[in-house]
Parts: sequence; C-alpha cells; structure tokens
Amino acid sequence: MLFGEIAISKKWITQGKLEEALEIQKQKNSWLIGEILCFLNYLKEEQVEELLKIQNNSHRKTNANVYFGRYKILHEIGRGGMGRVFKAHDPHLDREVALKVLKYGEGASEIEIERFIREARATAKLRHPHIVTLYDIGHENEQNFFTMDFISGVSLRDSLRSNPLTIEQIIVIMIKVTQAVGYAHSCGIVHRDIKPSNIMLDENKEPKVMDFGLAKMNSHDSISKTGDVLGTPAYMSPEQAKSDIVDKRSDIYSLGVTLHELLTGRPPFIGTSYLDVLYQVVHREPLSLRSFSPQTPIAVDAICFKCLEKNPRKRYQNTAEFIKDLQHFLHDKPVSAKWNKWRKIKNFLHYRKTLVFIIIVLALVIVALTTVVIYQHKQILQYKNLKHKTKD
Repeated sequence: MLFGEIAISKKWITQGKLEEALEIQKQKNSWLIGEILCFLNYLKEEQVEELLKIQNNSHRKTNANVYFGRYKILHEIGRGGMGRVFKAHDPHLDREVALKVLKYGEGASEIEIERFIREARATAKLRHPHIVTLYDIGHENEQNFFTMDFISGVSLRDSLRSNPLTIEQIIVIMIKVTQAVGYAHSCGIVHRDIKPSNIMLDENKEPKVMDFGLAKMNSHDSISKTGDVLGTPAYMSPEQAKSDIVDKRSDIYSLGVTLHELLTGRPPFIGTSYLDVLYQVVHREPLSLRSFSPQTPIAVDAICFKCLEKNPRKRYQNTAEFIKDLQHFLHDKPVSAKWNKWRKIKNFLHYRKTLVFIIIVLALVIVALTTVVIYQHKQILQYKNLKHKTKD
C-alpha cells in the first residue's frame, strides 16, 4: 500500500490534500511526499514516521522472492519523488546492497533521469570512508537503477531523536561529515542537499554522506540553470533559495544548518509552508543557538553562525577552515569565529518587533507628556510673573 493511501485509510488526510501534495512533488522532485505533507501542516512528523513503518512492514511481507534483474528484493527502505530504494541481495558477490530504482513502475521525465544519473556519477567519482560507495549502475526492464552500500543503521536525524548526542560527539561527527564534503569539493562536486536525513550512521556510529541527486559537478551544469529551487528549504543557503549560482560555500551553510539541528533539535528556520521557510532563509537572521539550548558553548555558537552568514564571503571559505575551528573547540583552543554582540542586539530587535514597537510608543508618549508638562509649567510661571507686574 502506498504512503498516501495509508494516510487516507487512517483518515489523517483527505484525497484532496494528497493530490495537492502530489502536485507540489511534481515541481519539487527531491522532496518526499511525507515532507510536503508536513510543510503543508497536513501531517505531523510523528504521523509520517508511523506511516513509513507501516509501509515498510507491508513491503517486507509482499517482497518475498521478488527479483530486479539479478538482485533479490528483501524489502523497501524508502521512497521519494524520483524513485524507491530497496534492501536487496546481490547473489554474484553474496552481499546486501541498497538498490535505488528510478520511478519504479512508472515513467520518468528527462530531468528526473538526468538527476538520477547525476547521483550515480557523482557517487561513483568519490571514494571516501564517510561517503557511500557505488557498486553498480545499469538499466533493467526499461528502468534505471544503481546499487550502493547498504548501511545497517539509521539516519543522523533519526539517531538524534532516539539517542541524543553530547556536544563533543556532535562535533566529532560534524568533522567527519565536513571532511567527506570537503573531499567531494576537491573532486569538483557541490552536494547542494546536505541535511541530517542524508547522513547515515552505521553500526559503529560512523557517518556516511549520501544522496548526491542534486550535486553540481561543474560550472556548466545545465540543471543549475533551470530557475528551479533545488534542495530542501530549511537546509539550503540563501543563494540557493534564490536560484542564484552556488559554490562550495553553499554546502558550508547547509553544514551549519545541520550543526544547528544536532545541537538544538531543529533547523534555524521553520514555517507553515515551504515558501514561508524560503522567505526566512533569505531575509531573516537566525537566533542564537543559546536561545534554544542555553548550555551551548559560546565558541560553538559562533562557529555555527559563521556558517550561517547570509553573505557567502562572510562564511568559512572552505571546509578546511570550518574543520580547523571545530578541532580547536575540541582541544580548548581559540576559534577564529567570533560571536558578534551587535548580532545579538539585532536578533533581539528583529524577533521582538511588537515589544520594541510598544517601547518606542511608550517613549514617545513619555516625551510628549514631558513636553506638555514643561510647556504648562512655563505658561504658569509666565502668568504669575504677568500677574505680579500688574499688581505693581
């Protein structure tokens, strides 16, 4: 049973709401249908998780003895707008793999095929201990597919919910993830969709970066010139949200968002719709991490906010600079990122506009009343002086 059908059967959404979400998914192919329903406030995250568990359990029962080419399908791992991912067994090499199939059972558009092949090519170019490994790519029954590492673990996002990490553990993971992203940059690849759900933790708690479906591999990247907003709104940089040209500094912003979520349990900006989030990413300043998590060290707060600068020139200019500050924090050394006190004042004024307005109005009222009192006092003095002169 499909995700939407299960949600409807539970009476959590209507057919109309599902169709609305599917229309958005046609435009935003990288988004999962569950993510869209959350952004539309039609489902809560807890409901999406429950639906995914029901869906996966259903596929475990129905996928017995089902093959895709030489691969035996064990069960479905997940699905998105571009296709489905299965846990499968490769009998030739006698190992379990993650099998990603483009638009399983459906046709795919040219741009979807391009993005799918892009992910395979980008992943194939990379050999790093913290990036998933590509094993095979091919075409079976008129469907594109590729196989990669099957990570027996959970995403960083799911791990955060079930097993909270210490600040030191988070920093160590971020160093490894940033090293992987930096390696991709050295190979000419910008990920463009870094987020906790695209980072897996294996059984040894080692991170693995995956999902290079939106990766930019050169300056003549045609998919970057379509005018579409590519990526997940809460994790994309301001320049990416505006469909401007992006470079490796855009990934550094997304790494900052990931660090923010690991430390506070949420990205810097959340909203009632994806357009609301996009607006905040472009126009609003994020609050201090200490506003959400008071125990966050000032140095870590400063590091995160340097990643989240609206202007790319003010961020870390490469992953090496970011890693250096993270390592300095771990070893109790000074970091290059500095917490700007004026930013704190700016945040206060920006997010407490009503309070500031009331204070300004009260100040104006006090000034006006003071002026009136002084004026009246002068008038009384003048009247007394005039009366005194008249008597004389």
